[in-house]
Amino acid sequence: MYYLCKDKAEFEENAKRVIGHANVSQEYSLEVISENKGAPLNAMNTLQMTMKAKAVEAWLVNNDAKAFRHYCYVASKLDILAVSGRSYETFRPYQVYVPSSQNPYFHLFFILMSDAPGPIDFIIRNADQVFPDENRFNVPNVGHYMMTNIKLALLGEDWDLLRTRAQALLNDVPKRAKKWVAVFEFMVGLSTQDVEQMKAALNALLVPRAAKIAANNLLPYVDFFLQPQVLFYGKIASRYGYDLGIDTEIAPKALIEYAPLEEYTDPYDFMKEYDLSAPYEFQYEWIDRYTPKKNNQPSEPEEAMSLVDALKRLVR
Repeated sequence: MYYLCKDKAEFEENAKRVIGHANVSQEYSLEVISENKGAPLNAMNTLQMTMKAKAVEAWLVNNDAKAFRHYCYVASKLDILAVSGRSYETFRPYQVYVPSSQNPYFHLFFILMSDAPGPIDFIIRNADQVFPDENRFNVPNVGHYMMTNIKLALLGEDWDLLRTRAQALLNDVPKRAKKWVAVFEFMVGLSTQDVEQMKAALNALLVPRAAKIAANNLLPYVDFFLQPQVLFYGKIASRYGYDLGIDTEIAPKALIEYAPLEEYTDPYDFMKEYDLSAPYEFQYEWIDRYTPKKNNQPSEPEEAMSLVDALKRLVR
């Protein structure tokens, strides 16, 4: 377990930090949200980080896969509700919910690991809005390329395109992508239904040195004792019915296998107000509802573009 860290002391320090974050008081964040004061969306973001810590604590301390999935769900829904990336000070929202292309796992990992239909269906149904369009960027970015491949893998609608894209990168690996070679080999295996190739690719990430390099600073709360890529792509394979036979301390089968809970519940009333099956445009209304008006003014002047219209224009 310790080989993803420098030593046992570093492991224990990380474990202590996770447990501490999992047990911080949520009172202030809940007050900000319930009274709709200050920055409620930021408070939701704070809550989702606490829930991610609780999910990790559930497995780290108790090996409780069900509690892990439950807290992953709560964190995932809060993550969507928090719609990170807005500037409340200037009323100029930068983005509606979009996972980070610099670190595809930061948002998507907990959504996928929850096995909860709500958050997973949300990103699949709204894939065109959720995932960044790599063609919009002038500078080629491996992160954007990976995000598109993850999108194709989750949608499962164009396996030929996924295979072509993954193989193209393997044929000419950029320097920045060398540590992700196994991921693209997995993608080729998934796109061709080659179980042995998928298995070999992920097992390569379980070799101690490779596991540590690939996981290093990849996913807060997780990467010091679990191998995030193996869990993430193993879960994608499991969603399609593939059992890759992986079950190690840093990639336990209990977390990899697709096993939705009988029920997922929202612990807070404000979460129940948001139906993940609602049209994507509902996010605009949600942001408007929980974005305090500047200088406590009831609204912007009528001639000014509303926040909702600004967001709609942004994602066109």
